Amino acid sequence: MKRLMLVVLGIVLFSLPIRGQELVTREDSAKIWFSVGKDYFNKGQIERAIKNFHRALSYDSTLISVYLHLGQAYLKLNQLDSAEIAYRKVAEIDPTDSRGWQGLGFMYGIVKKDLEKGIEFYKKAIEVDPSNKDAWFGLATLLDKAGRGDEADSIYLVAIQQDPDNLALVKAYGLFLASRKDYKKALPYLEKVYGAGNHDPKVEDRLLDAYLALGKDSTAYLEKALTILDKKLETDSLNITLHLKRADVLAKLGRVEESLQDYDMAARLRPDSPVPLLKKASILVEKLRDYSGARIALKKALELKMEDRVRAAALALLGDTYFQPAQKLRKEADALRKKGIEREARKTYARAVELYDEAIKIYKQAMQYQGSQWADYAAKQAQRAEKLRQKAWRRSQGID
Repeated sequence: MKRLMLVVLGIVLFSLPIRGQELVTREDSAKIWFSVGKDYFNKGQIERAIKNFHRALSYDSTLISVYLHLGQAYLKLNQLDSAEIAYRKVAEIDPTDSRGWQGLGFMYGIVKKDLEKGIEFYKKAIEVDPSNKDAWFGLATLLDKAGRGDEADSIYLVAIQQDPDNLALVKAYGLFLASRKDYKKALPYLEKVYGAGNHDPKVEDRLLDAYLALGKDSTAYLEKALTILDKKLETDSLNITLHLKRADVLAKLGRVEESLQDYDMAARLRPDSPVPLLKKASILVEKLRDYSGARIALKKALELKMEDRVRAAALALLGDTYFQPAQKLRKEADALRKKGIEREARKTYARAVELYDEAIKIYKQAMQYQGSQWADYAAKQAQRAEKLRQKAWRRSQGID
């Protein structure tokens, strides 16, 4: 009995004020419950977090950090009215604190997708505190989403000037510029993010797009594109698009045999697609002058289903595989004729005529697909082939 009385006395004494102060102040209690709430919030136990945030406010109703966390918690539960109350309370407590307006900008612009109202709140946050980097970032993001690209561009620049080492911001601006096909301007931002180890597929893909676009004027960019393509194919070796892109790059770098291997791989991966075969045929014609190999690829492609414009392109290229050798034979015949080897010259002209005839026949097939640039190309080629064929025929007959 005596021991119990001592325990009770100890509790009573512990709860008494010491020299006019409480042992645990209301401010301390608020901080403790706020800390408990944050712990629950971080664990994803949002309702418990909210309960403890309100406990914290019952001891100190002016804690801005608690209202900001409350706003985030209510957003996670999609209780938007409660989130708005929490964020507005921040501005009420301290008109110079912009984070409440920033929270409202996020809630309206990102969560509710009311872009104009979100823009309005982010602008209010910046008006209150021009140094609020997150508000600048948010405003740029919403302007971009709203299709106000020029405004977004200028806002992104302001945000980056204020926070140049913010990789999330640099990444967003690089992706924004890439979406506008402004690859030259986007490149340093994308490279900065990628070089920092952020190999987000979006960043990697847009960086690849930039290198490919800029590679038209610089083999150095093509080499960088090749590095990315090699890396991606290590983990995605059955991706036909990657094989086609690498083949294109290798061809531009003069590594033709390697490019053909990628085109062949793409053709095996997608036997129903004419694209790898057409690209391979184009390389065989333009780089290797392998007309028979190109014909095999083109005839195989023409057996597949394809759009009219693609079929016109395939036929036009097939026509070229006969036209170009005909040109070569005609020139050889001209050289023989100059040397006085008339009989051999006539035979060579005759072989050229046969090839011109085949080219003309195929060009006319391509011309059937009106409205295609390849049909127009085939028409010009057919007209040219007919004139040259007539000259070659006359010389094969000894008329000229």
